Amino acid sequence: MKKDSELYKKIRVYCYIVGLIVFLTALIVGAFLLHNLEKDEKTTGKYMAQITEKRVRARLDQYSMLSALLGNYISAGENLDENTFSELAEKIPNEDGVIKAFELAPEGIVTDIYPKQGNEGAFGLDMLQEHERKKDAILARDSGKSTSDNYDTLIISDI
Repeated sequence: MKKDSELYKKIRVYCYIVGLIVFLTALIVGAFLLHNLEKDEKTTGKYMAQITEKRVRARLDQYSMLSALLGNYISAGENLDENTFSELAEKIPNEDGVIKAFELAPEGIVTDIYPKQGNEGAFGLDMLQEHERKKDAILARDSGKSTSDNYDTLIISDI
């Protein structure tokens, strides 16, 4: 077949058209697949965020209940001596070590702490005066609710 023939020119034009159609089809299919992949990744990310939020919320609810338990015990006027405080604090599940210490601080002064080991320096600390803990301690005292300070310590108001 000669390059100058009419049939050769038609075949050549058809090849260009078919090539262009295949290229455009591949481009559209690729864009569609990329869009679906992005959509799936976003959905997976949303799902993981929701699961993480539920886990964190459940853990916070657990610690809120535990702090309410100690707060109610204190508010009920029970005599919370060193042994009772240590027994109650020891029974609170803290597998992940989220709470580093439980402190009993009537009128803002730390009188008991669990665990004692490694936290000896906190005894006698006036949380209402020490600048780093003052904000959280005053918030717990004024609101009557527990707070957690920057030291991963649960502060429970004794109202």
